[in-house]
Amino acid sequence: MTHDITAHAELLAVRRANEKLQPPFLEGTEMYASGQPCPMCMAAMHSANVDKIYFAYSYEDGEPYGLSSTHILEQLKKPTDQQTIEIKHVTPSDVDEHPYEMWINQS
Repeated sequence: MTHDITAHAELLAVRRANEKLQPPFLEGTEMYASGQPCPMCMAAMHSANVDKIYFAYSYEDGEPYGLSSTHILEQLKKPTDQQTIEIKHVTPSDVDEHPYEMWINQS
């Protein structure tokens, strides 16, 4: 056990597929999961361009066991200033080059 809260099977599978296949994206791949993927895993699979996702048990099926992400989905639907976690947008100052521009221009 790693005690890593982000070490979900789907996330680990995306990481391993990227390591093995070496592309930045995983077009043409399918994900199989026992439970409905959480928002974090769904975001990773969307970012990786996974084509299809199959799962056996829904959030509703997992609810009695504490294995549902419905509460997280409800938070993410709210504007950031209405979520239970305090979220602040802080605009950086004194930046010579925008970090996104630096990332795009890296070789």
